[in-house]
Amino acid sequence: MRKLIQLLTGVLAAVVLAVVGCVPAAHATGTAWSAPRLAEYYLDCPAGQTMSVYSGPYRGSALCGTSVTNVYWTDGAVTRQHTFVISPGRSAWNAVHQYRGGTTIAATGWKSLGGANITGSINILGIPSPGTIDLEVGTTTGGIFCNRLRNNAWSGWLACG
Repeated sequence: MRKLIQLLTGVLAAVVLAVVGCVPAAHATGTAWSAPRLAEYYLDCPAGQTMSVYSGPYRGSALCGTSVTNVYWTDGAVTRQHTFVISPGRSAWNAVHQYRGGTTIAATGWKSLGGANITGSINILGIPSPGTIDLEVGTTTGGIFCNRLRNNAWSGWLACG
């Protein structure tokens, strides 16, 4: 029964990820991106285990007991999403997926944002403008670290403050 619940949760996660979006850079249509929206869901599975998470066609693994967080924008029929997870190794990972009408038009796959000994989930501190996302994480040593995406580049983890 537990395996069936995990399977159904994984399928639900894939469906949720297939309909949520990301941080935009310039867009070919020249129109404005919508205000950002957040979607977060908790991976309710046994501590220490992992669950498959999908962003577009790419599969990653997330640590049970943490959350999958999505930030997404739309521009007409185009949706872009950033998906954030804590990996089984307790580092932060991000994938970007862009789609139109349910069809993938661009995807980066999973990329490490680094970090170590992250506890809990990735918190979105703010989205001050399209293309900018501020993240925060806690660590097992009690530290709080921030990372900022701006102009398609991450700042790296720095002590918040």
